[in-house]
Amino acid sequence: MSAQEPSGRDSARAVCAALHHSYRSLRMYPPGHPTPEQAFQTLVDALTLHLDQFGPLELEVQETQLVYEDEDVYSFPGSRDNLAFILFRDGIRTVSLLPGMEARELRALVDCLAQAETLADLEHDLATALWEQDLPHFEYEVVDPFISGELDLLEGVLGELGETAAARQAGAAAALAVGETEPTTVPADRADWQPEDLASVEEAPDGNQPSGEIMEQTTSEVYADFAEVLLEIVGSNDEETKGDDRLTSSLAAALGELLSLGELDKVELAVDRLEMLEKEGCQPAGYVGQVVARALTPGRVALLTSYALQEAGTRGERARRLLEKLRVWIYPALLEVLSEAEDKSVRRLILNVLMSGQGVPAVYLEPLFRDKRWYVVRNAVHLAVELQNHALLPHFERLLSHSDPRVRREVVRGLSALGGSKAASLLATALRDDDAGVRTLAARGLARHGGREHYPIVLEQATAKSLDTRSPEEVEEILVALARLGGETAVQVLDKLWKRRLFGTRPLAVRTAAVRALALIPGQSARRSLEAARRCGEAVIEQAATQALSDLYALGSSKPSDAGKDNAGVSGGRDDRSGWDGPGSE
Repeated sequence: MSAQEPSGRDSARAVCAALHHSYRSLRMYPPGHPTPEQAFQTLVDALTLHLDQFGPLELEVQETQLVYEDEDVYSFPGSRDNLAFILFRDGIRTVSLLPGMEARELRALVDCLAQAETLADLEHDLATALWEQDLPHFEYEVVDPFISGELDLLEGVLGELGETAAARQAGAAAALAVGETEPTTVPADRADWQPEDLASVEEAPDGNQPSGEIMEQTTSEVYADFAEVLLEIVGSNDEETKGDDRLTSSLAAALGELLSLGELDKVELAVDRLEMLEKEGCQPAGYVGQVVARALTPGRVALLTSYALQEAGTRGERARRLLEKLRVWIYPALLEVLSEAEDKSVRRLILNVLMSGQGVPAVYLEPLFRDKRWYVVRNAVHLAVELQNHALLPHFERLLSHSDPRVRREVVRGLSALGGSKAASLLATALRDDDAGVRTLAARGLARHGGREHYPIVLEQATAKSLDTRSPEEVEEILVALARLGGETAVQVLDKLWKRRLFGTRPLAVRTAAVRALALIPGQSARRSLEAARRCGEAVIEQAATQALSDLYALGSSKPSDAGKDNAGVSGGRDDRSGWDGPGSE
């Protein structure tokens, strides 16, 4: 690199400055004003130059600055317009802009940044807004602000659930005032057992009804004392109480009401004690799960989620810990909340909880694959991939015909993450999809997992007339897959693609992509084609070929003077593209 050429850090500074001016001008000027469009075009040019010369732009997000390769490349202290601060306060700690990023994606990113100050609640926080845009060439890492304590919590999330909890508390007080004494049986299927049932619980072991003493205590103390009595019964090791459904329902009701009243510490202690008693043999195996599953109905899971999202400090942390601790017993309730919640921050939290540990068992996911809501199906696919369970591939095969391309894209991402011969076969099928995004992801996955048997279908795409009309990214992925799967067989096809013809010369984007793909093929014939491209007389093609040969020689520890020798040990002029694939940003 000559002294006049910018370094990667200088280029990163230019991109960050252009991004700052682009999103800031979008906020400052009215729609239709030329300044935002001019600023955006400057950003497009700066980013394109960086990605072409230096590859992915990976930035570390600090509180007031952006860092590239351990050096500050952006800082705008003392202002709410600070791009770093806007990202940092929503928990975003790294961002990466990847090669192939289109103007559409970049514009969506700028729009999200420009609207960041108007996102007044967690339903519209920046990280969620970016996730909803489904940007395949923009990746970011988000930390949990509720556990780290770095961010101020926003108010107003799930207020309706708070009103529900208040109503239940009022119901409990009314029940205590009534003071019913007639014994009733708690039905086994009543997971939402109401507070007024508390007064009808059978006598404690000492024969005294607790209601007279309890009525003098607060509502939370009522349920805490009631749970304590029931735990004593559970721990009595009495054969008559083991597996008793009335005891299970009553204990679940007490814990559920404690949760509704926000007594999370009492709930956590009670569950810990139940686990200990089960281990000691006081109740049959699986008893804790029965109690917890009845106590944490979907409504209470949603309420616990609201505690985790709204409450600062210890209570919010305890709510998150409880969700993760109880996860294995409440999969149905968690998945129902995930499916029904309109609040995107709730769905994101539930997804994180479900993906912790070993992931969601397949039996709970299979019904979601048939849900009519596209985002429910997409989330189920994402969770299924975490299981690495190839037995779910028949569901993936069916979902490749789903009407919504967002589902099909997630399926293809999942197939690429799973790998294997069956997944590769389905990826080959997806190459004929109507959606360009699906085809692009499928070609990328085949380059990683495909075999020689998939070469014909990739060849079909590479030689189709419609290739000329496809996006540069899709063309790139198809030709990379062609080179990876075809090897020497693909050289002749790629050679024809980059060369000028008397009639029907391919677009420049196709020709340069063909040159770059040749660098992935070891051997003499690919090198000869690249040498010819380097001397073809077209500046753009010559430049692409020179770079490709340089990469090829570097990987093969060869020098340009070795061009005539066989270089069969070279694996390709590009890095392994496996790092380009993976689940979308949720």
